[in-house]
Amino acid sequence: MPTLQEWLDRVRRDIIEGKVPETLQFFTISEAAALLHVNRDHLYRLVREGKIPFCRFGERTYRIPAGALLEWLTEEIEQARSRQDGHS
Repeated sequence: MPTLQEWLDRVRRDIIEGKVPETLQFFTISEAAALLHVNRDHLYRLVREGKIPFCRFGERTYRIPAGALLEWLTEEIEQARSRQDGHS
């Protein structure tokens, strides 16, 4: 599994080139949690709270669009930097 930074770099590069490989279009909850190094329950909570967009396939299958995960992560990083800059 790639590191988070490697994944972000690859997705950004693919987006700039106008392509997103099929394997990056959707993540399972487990895949996204592993990528973000967070607990699956934490990620489920973020999804249920509407903080991370998701798609449901059937009754119990959740998928997180790669673009939505990238947007959410980018916003979280920017907010963290703003908080850090505000406390400097």
